[in-house]
Amino acid sequence: MKKALYTTGLLSLIAAFTSCSMFKKEDLKSNSTTYKTTKELFKTVSFYRDLDLINEAVTDSNSHYYFKRLLRSFLSDSLDMNEQESVALLYGALNHPGYGKNENVRLERKADSLMDKQKYSEAILTANKCLETFPLSAKATMVMWYSYLQLNKKDSSEVYAHRLGTIFEGMQASGYSEDKSRPQIALSKNAIEEYFSKHAVGAGLEFDQEYKDSDGNLILVYSSSLLKERFVIPKR
Repeated sequence: MKKALYTTGLLSLIAAFTSCSMFKKEDLKSNSTTYKTTKELFKTVSFYRDLDLINEAVTDSNSHYYFKRLLRSFLSDSLDMNEQESVALLYGALNHPGYGKNENVRLERKADSLMDKQKYSEAILTANKCLETFPLSAKATMVMWYSYLQLNKKDSSEVYAHRLGTIFEGMQASGYSEDKSRPQIALSKNAIEEYFSKHAVGAGLEFDQEYKDSDGNLILVYSSSLLKERFVIPKR
């Protein structure tokens, strides 16, 4: 049976996990005074306006949004990562050595192909190789979720459903469709594909255009009669 038939199951799992998310009770202050230290920075984040501030926030070890700390939380399957932290996680991934590597794209495609051929154990091995290099690959995470589901390994499947939900939450909360300065961030074209097929199902959005901005970042626009969504895949 094709993976598309399991979309509803994944969405239910994601909803179950993300509904457990809550803001931290304490506001962990950073020593830096050059950016907001609360959730507000990533609540109204703008890729074009705030990129320098964002980069400082995710690379400062004293920051609440320090990427290495968020990544540890993500990989430990923490249920209390909030929406703003999910956004910061994606921005922090831009500095990860595995971001934008062609080899990861090759592994994603191979894992997806193996999954479609119902070679689930092989698909898991291949997807895991990708995640070892870049743990925020949405495509590889999806392959792990679906393949474990088909092998009736529910606990493992739910782990990757949760991680995929965190990635999608960060993508959705990272921009605002009515503001060109605030495109949603994506880490690859494959991530956008998974976002629309597993998360934004029924939105009625179709691919509109693709171009590079003046800094060489890739912009992809999806439109319906009522809405436009813009994604930016930042250049490495």
